[in-house]
Amino acid sequence: MRRDYDPKENLIGRYETYDSRNSNQQNNDWPLEQFKEIDYRKEYQQIESFNPISQEHQKMNIQQQFLLFEKNLLLLNVCSYQQDEKSHRLEIRNLTTKALIKTIQFNDSSQQKLLAHHSMNFKDYIVISIASQIYLFDLDKIDNLQDCILKIDIESDISIQQSYILDEFRILLQFTSELLSEKKILFVLSLDDPFTHSVKQFHNLKIQLSEKDVQDYQNQYKDEPVFIKSPTQNFLYTTRSISYINSPRIREYFFIFSDKLLMINKQTFEITQKFDKSYILVGYCELQYFFISWDRKLYRLDDYFQLQFMKQLEFKNNTYPIDSRDVGITNNKLVLKVNADSIAIFDIFTLDYLNEIQEILASQNIINVVNNYVVYWSLNDSVIIISDIEGKYPCKEINREYSSKIQLLRLIDLNNLSQEEIEEKLSNFDIQQTNEISQTDKLIFIDEENMIYLNNYRKISVDKVMKDQEFQYVCLMSDKINDQIYIFAFQDQRQVMYYNIRTAEFIKIELLEDLPSFTELRSCWIDFNLNILIIYGSYYGVEDFLTAINLKTRQQIQEIQLNKYEQYPTVFIEQNYIQISTNKRIRVYLFKNETLQQVIQMNSNSLDCRSYFQQKSLNQPGYYIKEFNNIPSDQGIVANSIGILSNTNTYNHLIVLATYFKQAQKIIIDKGKIKLYYANNEINIAGYIDSDIDHDTLRKFTALSKMTHDQAVVELKNIQIYTKFVTGFGNCINMFQNNFPALEYIYKYLSLLDADQIPILIISNMYGQSNPLDIALKNKQQKIINLLLQILLKYQNHILFNEIIDKNLCELIKQNINLHEYFCESNLALQQITNDSFPSQHSDSQELLLPINLVHSQDILTKYNETFGCIVENDDSEDSSQVTIEYSMVNLPYTLSKNPKELMITLSKSDMHENFESPVIQNIINFKWEAYTKSYYQTKFYIFLIFFGSFIFESFNQAYYGLLQQNFKNDQRNVSIVIASKVISLCALLSILMDEIRQIRIQGKTYFNNAWNYFDSSYIVSYLTLSFFEQISINSDLLVLLYILAILLTFMKLYFYIRIYDQFSFLVSMMAGVFGDVKYFLAFFMIFILQFGLIFTILFRAKDVAEYRGVELLTYFLMIFRTASGDYVVDLFSEQNSSFLVALSWMIWLIAVVILNIVFMNFIIAVISESYSKVMEKLTAESYKVKANMIVEREQLFNEQDLINQRLFPQYIIIRRQLDINAGDAGEWKGFLKDLKNVIEVTSTKSKNDIIQNQVQLNKIPQILDQQKSKLETTQQEVKGDLTLLKNEISGIKTDVDSMKNDIMTIKNQVNGIENLLQESISKILEKLNK
Repeated sequence: MRRDYDPKENLIGRYETYDSRNSNQQNNDWPLEQFKEIDYRKEYQQIESFNPISQEHQKMNIQQQFLLFEKNLLLLNVCSYQQDEKSHRLEIRNLTTKALIKTIQFNDSSQQKLLAHHSMNFKDYIVISIASQIYLFDLDKIDNLQDCILKIDIESDISIQQSYILDEFRILLQFTSELLSEKKILFVLSLDDPFTHSVKQFHNLKIQLSEKDVQDYQNQYKDEPVFIKSPTQNFLYTTRSISYINSPRIREYFFIFSDKLLMINKQTFEITQKFDKSYILVGYCELQYFFISWDRKLYRLDDYFQLQFMKQLEFKNNTYPIDSRDVGITNNKLVLKVNADSIAIFDIFTLDYLNEIQEILASQNIINVVNNYVVYWSLNDSVIIISDIEGKYPCKEINREYSSKIQLLRLIDLNNLSQEEIEEKLSNFDIQQTNEISQTDKLIFIDEENMIYLNNYRKISVDKVMKDQEFQYVCLMSDKINDQIYIFAFQDQRQVMYYNIRTAEFIKIELLEDLPSFTELRSCWIDFNLNILIIYGSYYGVEDFLTAINLKTRQQIQEIQLNKYEQYPTVFIEQNYIQISTNKRIRVYLFKNETLQQVIQMNSNSLDCRSYFQQKSLNQPGYYIKEFNNIPSDQGIVANSIGILSNTNTYNHLIVLATYFKQAQKIIIDKGKIKLYYANNEINIAGYIDSDIDHDTLRKFTALSKMTHDQAVVELKNIQIYTKFVTGFGNCINMFQNNFPALEYIYKYLSLLDADQIPILIISNMYGQSNPLDIALKNKQQKIINLLLQILLKYQNHILFNEIIDKNLCELIKQNINLHEYFCESNLALQQITNDSFPSQHSDSQELLLPINLVHSQDILTKYNETFGCIVENDDSEDSSQVTIEYSMVNLPYTLSKNPKELMITLSKSDMHENFESPVIQNIINFKWEAYTKSYYQTKFYIFLIFFGSFIFESFNQAYYGLLQQNFKNDQRNVSIVIASKVISLCALLSILMDEIRQIRIQGKTYFNNAWNYFDSSYIVSYLTLSFFEQISINSDLLVLLYILAILLTFMKLYFYIRIYDQFSFLVSMMAGVFGDVKYFLAFFMIFILQFGLIFTILFRAKDVAEYRGVELLTYFLMIFRTASGDYVVDLFSEQNSSFLVALSWMIWLIAVVILNIVFMNFIIAVISESYSKVMEKLTAESYKVKANMIVEREQLFNEQDLINQRLFPQYIIIRRQLDINAGDAGEWKGFLKDLKNVIEVTSTKSKNDIIQNQVQLNKIPQILDQQKSKLETTQQEVKGDLTLLKNEISGIKTDVDSMKNDIMTIKNQVNGIENLLQESISKILEKLNK
């Protein structure tokens, strides 16, 4: 994303003056309102994907070209030749990559094709002239000539040479004709309806002009062109040769005639303004016209239609002619072609260079920034140049002998002074020395002799101001409200001070650590809102340093400092952030509650220079000198601002992308990649966002979004491209977030890449929008949810990305997503603390779960003493035993604090016991249980025990001495004891009743959704009813019934309360589970009881049995139940009236015994055993689920103040426990099925991983085979080469041997010859001697 920056602005926003010390409100959010992201799904939805045209055997001739900077497009009118055939086409290409986007082929290749481009109402229009036909197109909707929105057929024998769009109703054409002796005719065609309407228009135009008409016109209007309206046609014409300049102004057109610029009224076409020479219209921006002359002078058209000179743009050794096509304005930038290969870009208002081609360093050092001027040495150090920052005044040069008095320029108004006047003032300065300084004085600068220069040409010694305070170095200090009202003094490495001239106060600051060593103090800044003091200096001018001191802690902020080779910082301080820009990088420090929260660093190689910055004052830009090829140094004054961001070749807004993950403490933006670091001191990145995109990337993303499934699967094989991030589209995961088959292919393709090559994948497509996991959860797409979780846990398994799951944890549990891997195997939910500040060996082995609230989870590393210091004490004596302690922290800040009640409600309704077996959930439940639930229920339990004991006493007293005596005669109970027990019971019950009423008022109808609540209310009602009837009734049977009911309900409440103890909890859960499991079996059993009971009732003719007196109707049903339970009653069988009935009775009894006693009873035992096994298997989970249910009931009683209590509902929970090397399932029997399940799960996971790895290896086999084949071929070629070389060497050796043989034979022959010669000589000598 591109944004136009004012070099006078800082990175985040404009500075507004306010008194921070009187401001009680601090904004802790990024001011992102001015950094709007572009949704490229909408921005580039009109761009289609086209395959580039092969240019083999083609000869291309580009006849016209248009640069559309706003859309990064290049329009080309191309004429090409192939096999002696000529063809014309319009090509639309990417301006950056030159990649072809679209082609429009012209049918008739023999005619000349002319193009014209015009922008109107944020749309681009194209005029194409073919022979005597004119076509007008909307650039976004052009695919062929039939897509025109306007077509004009000219029924005359003319040749169109130029065409322009004047406005929605007028088109300007220039043509020649043989009938008119090839004279150039310019005419304006007027339309009845604007061409911007969606309805296509077709016009036939017949031009009726004779050569005599043209000659008469030229004779009548000799000096200037006049447009004549045709009496028969709807057009104006002139025969003068003039050139049209495209202008967007409402009232005027601009033309060039005879080297003069003319301004013509749009309505009357009369000349309204003449200029002395011709100018090129640069462009129209912010309601202003900008012109450039042929001699490169830049002008602005004022409100009186006069050209105001702005700047002389001169380029050394450059004779490149300026053409209207080589200069323009786009996005407040002046774009000027410097030479055939270079383009320079300036800010149109300040004329500062924003982007320079082939730049070189030219100056040595800036001397100072004086008022609105930059003072610096010339290239050869011969003179001092004084250059106006805003370019309003020409540069001034003064002699180098005044270099020692440069600071005095601050006292002079330089605007209207000449060089001689400035030198004279510097020579004759009369500065009066004063001994006092007032609150209204203005501090200007401090010289090398520690003299402070004041307004009104005065100066005072620093010693007199500091009143004999000792100091080593001194400088002026500013805050963001007042410029230089403080005198800062460095006293020693641990002590600094400053003097406020407005309040006449000395403020001393005792530091807790030494400052860096330095020999020069350059600048200081202070901010009372952030409580920060920034000191900048250098060490012997070789190494610069910058340090920031927290005024509250009196310690240095380690993150705010300069790296090696960083120099010349420019400082911006705002309400909640500090920006420091240097020659290497820009850093933004974001604060929250006066604590550094995040650091964003933007690297830039374009600012690597030796010329140092000079900042005029705090929150003002710093300036440095640059010079480019053929550009003089006075044109090279540049402010180090965020304009450097435009050097990153990306369309995304990097600042906004850097804020996607709030927990990233350090973010480095470098070459389109946003690297996220979890902590400032971390070396390894947590992940990165690949935002290095261009227009070609946008085109590919747009095309992919429109492909069918099969096409997309093929295209996604180039998965590396689609892991890049484009705002609006996101990445490949965002684009196919609702397409499970496509996501499976993406996951498969990702597995072929190295993990280090994969950027962050699960991310929202725009700032503040939902990410793919959010959307899948909203749509309840469980397959996609599981796949996204796999991607997240595999490629983003870092605590930084836990916020993606944290905010959706409750919804994941609701949808029964398996979170075992997330809770137990990932690094996301549970953060292990292994820092040295947390001792791993300790004498105190107690287990602790403590709440803690942090700005950033990494801050826990400095919180040991604050968290555990007052709770655990370490015994370092030799006799004490040391145990190994482990520390961890539950990292679910959103779930624990944002909606604190939802997690427990969700868990209480969940049937997935695996969640309760995870350490994370167990730790959360344990904390909530110990923090506020257990004590609450224990208090209620103790009150209930008071009632329970009193009620049991009443029951016994009533049974033995009261109305329920066996032979009741009178009430023998002590009245005072009865009253006392009743009062105790009613008081305890009243307390319980008030709590229940409060619970009903808070929960409403949902109170009755819990079965236990029925027992709470019913036992209270039963006791009150019993107490009432005790006073008015003498019916002992009714009292017995009421007592039995009250006892049953009271004991049911007792079972509820004993669940708070782990030893009883599982027993209560087991009983409830057993009854839940056998309920259908018992119902089936009762059906058989009913069946055989009816049979026996008929068989024995409903005969009365004495032992069942009072329940005669149920006699035989009870008899069958007793038979089923093994209590056989067979006395009645022999009393039957016939032997047949006796035999039948025994037969049916045997069947009943087999079915009910042998079969059903054993079935019940088996079912209960299985139910018991299940309960034991889920013993831990059931225990925690019981606690979760009770926690839900407790949290429902909290008010709003309780819910924001950070001790009860913290962001994090820190756990301290002894490390148990035997920890696991030992000592706890969890059932055979669970063990088997764990084995299956482990085996399944391992098999799945093996399959994935094997698949990855199989996919790599063809590549490996190709590599091996290539290596084999290479080896074979090398071997062949070696063999050939060896053969050649052997042949050479053989040749050498043969040569040597020949040489030996030659030598041998020579030796033989010599030997023969010697023999002959000796023979001759002997003969002579003999003679």
